[in-house]
Amino acid sequence: MKKIFFLDRDDTVIEDIPYLNDSKKINFLPKMFEALKEVQKNGYEFIIVTNQSGVPRGKVDPRILSEIHEKVSLEFSRNKLNLLDINWAPFTDEHHSHWRKPGSGMLSFYKHRYQIDFKSSWVVGDRGTDVLAGKAMGCKTILIQKNMDRFKESNFESKPDFVIQDWAEFLVKILKDENLKDSL
Repeated sequence: MKKIFFLDRDDTVIEDIPYLNDSKKINFLPKMFEALKEVQKNGYEFIIVTNQSGVPRGKVDPRILSEIHEKVSLEFSRNKLNLLDINWAPFTDEHHSHWRKPGSGMLSFYKHRYQIDFKSSWVVGDRGTDVLAGKAMGCKTILIQKNMDRFKESNFESKPDFVIQDWAEFLVKILKDENLKDSL
């Protein structure tokens, strides 16, 4: 059974540029690759799952979205990180699709394809929808919240297992927080 770190894309792997529609504007988050290398040492592989409502809204060209995801995949490869796939939900909230987070469709899609052990897997993202999708599949969750006040004011139906401000803090927690280190 595989252990997976499911990663949201925007403000988790790359900087969030609303309706990103240009692969030249990709900026990877600081310390993210270093943190994921530590995670990979513990037997994890990676899958990116991202809501992309810009496609049905006509703000993101699906061909450019493919270019963006190819570039992200290439950078994971350059950093010797095993990115199994990038999956995206081309729906708005109004579609009420189980594929769009907080639905767990994108995660459950991989259950048999990769024989995933969801109880040993994690979902990492910057929104409550990421936490809810992860909890629905029995995963542990990490909320990356640059603006901690926004998190404190949020009314989550399900609290994340860990809250960090950025990947640099995650690196410190891996090395110093025995609860997190033991969870990996």
